Amino acid sequence: MNKSLKQIVKHFGALVVLFFCSFSYSNAQTPVVTNPVFYDDTNVHVPLQFGFPFFGRTFTNSWMHSNGVVSFLDPLTPIPNQPYNPGQWAYCCQGLDLVPNNPQLGPQFNFMIAPLWTDLYPVAGSTFRTEGTTTYQKYFWNNIAEISNMNNLNTFSLEIRPTGFIGATYDLINIQNQQVAAGITGDISLGQMQKFYFGTGIPSGTLGNWSVNNTPGDQCVSNPLSSPTCPGYTQAMCSANPLYDASCPGYQSAYFTQQCSISSLYSPNCPGYAAAYLTYQCSINPLYSTTCEGYQQAYFNQQCSLNSLYSVNCPGYHQAYFDQQCSLSGLYSTSCPNYQQAYFNQQCNLNGLYSTQCPNYATAYATKLALESTPKNATTTTSTNTETTPTVSSTGETKVAIVSDSNVNSVITTTATSANPAQAATATVPLVQSPQQTETKAVTAAVVQEQKKEEKKDVTTTSTSNSSSSSTTASTSTASGTKEQPKTARQELQERREAVAKAKAIEDGKNLAENMGKAADMEQQKMVQNVVVQAMAFVPGFDAYGKVILRDKPFYPPVEIYKGQSNVDNRVLGRRMFGPTDQLHNEMVNQQYR
Repeated sequence: MNKSLKQIVKHFGALVVLFFCSFSYSNAQTPVVTNPVFYDDTNVHVPLQFGFPFFGRTFTNSWMHSNGVVSFLDPLTPIPNQPYNPGQWAYCCQGLDLVPNNPQLGPQFNFMIAPLWTDLYPVAGSTFRTEGTTTYQKYFWNNIAEISNMNNLNTFSLEIRPTGFIGATYDLINIQNQQVAAGITGDISLGQMQKFYFGTGIPSGTLGNWSVNNTPGDQCVSNPLSSPTCPGYTQAMCSANPLYDASCPGYQSAYFTQQCSISSLYSPNCPGYAAAYLTYQCSINPLYSTTCEGYQQAYFNQQCSLNSLYSVNCPGYHQAYFDQQCSLSGLYSTSCPNYQQAYFNQQCNLNGLYSTQCPNYATAYATKLALESTPKNATTTTSTNTETTPTVSSTGETKVAIVSDSNVNSVITTTATSANPAQAATATVPLVQSPQQTETKAVTAAVVQEQKKEEKKDVTTTSTSNSSSSSTTASTSTASGTKEQPKTARQELQERREAVAKAKAIEDGKNLAENMGKAADMEQQKMVQNVVVQAMAFVPGFDAYGKVILRDKPFYPPVEIYKGQSNVDNRVLGRRMFGPTDQLHNEMVNQQYR
């Protein structure tokens, strides 16, 4: 072949291969022969006329490489997550050790047959040839040189069959310097490989012809589960386990059974769902049902948490009971937080004079003054200078002085008409009219009538009494020395006046205290207290002593003046000195009601 023809064949070898392939398909019964032209590190596509079973997969295409390899995966297809596909470079440039877990063997080396995998180089006289029918396919490398020494030529061939047979034949082997591997690979990740030789160079007699009747992948026929790549693997897995894939027949039923076996709460349709649900709810809250284990204790704890008084066995019962009793009455125990205030309130209720801080102190004090203003032993006197006569106001109302103090008397008996709001509020506090007041008014009117009659009678008898004054005087003096004179109408009237005045003073004091207690709010109490203060002739600051906090200790230490002696009894002297004074005081008190 001339030079120009060699160049055409070298650069357009693929076209030549297609020509031979087209020719071979014209007669399927005769062998299809091709003579592809290779240069360094190249490959050619060789279709198969049968399905070749290889490690559980069936292939109908193959690729012949100049470096002594036949592969069954397209060398132009990129390998995921790999830097390159070595098939593009005819598995350049040396063989690798075909053993499991070799980190150099990635997925790009899957499914190949290497009769002599090393770095070979076509030289003058080198030829490549393929031949195949429906029963076999052969690949020939003739006089291919070792790249490091062009004189070291190598001739070998490979045959495959539809039965899965693989056979390698070596006619001339002369590799001195390059790394060589011989063997087969399937899915390297599954460990599908078989090595026949690996080393640097091939010493004489170390590599002979070898063959394999079938690869381990052929077990797919007898056992589809031997590899995920086996045809029928999915169907076999579905038969063995319907949960293998959601597309498996019976998957839904198997999945439901599986989930119910894991937890009966998966679905209300699961066997034992009701019992499992009850157990679950009871584990969350034992109060869910009276049938829950621990319901009684949980109920007891709940009630105690709501009210510690639920049972004497509740934690905190005693403290809760103590607090309850203290809330009902601060006097339950001296340990009650409000004991001091409750005791103070109790004493104030019993006696408003217990403390100046009592809310009813002013009322009690006013009542005390009203009661004390009534003399215990009224002394009858005929002195007209000390008589308290009823007065008639401009409105026709008869007024009788209650006490000798004009200020107190005016506050108690006078209805305020001042325009001043404070005074008006004070003066308009009503004193409730009781039956005794009604009787007092009736008696007062009777007294007025009797007084008028007495005055008229006095005018009529004036002349008579003057003419016989001397004799009357003598007889009177004689009579007075012998027996008590009968009471006159004036004396009886005076006694009735005193009784009416005393009754009215007592009634007014009681009414004043009652109005103080009935005051609905603080403002009304202030109004009533103003009346009381005026009745008492209150002087601001008189009770300042009551606001001073005294230390809880005696003012003076006890001192014994006359050791071992009795003090002089001055009671007789006291009666002599203060007896007349007390009598005079009582007479002055009694006179204010006359």
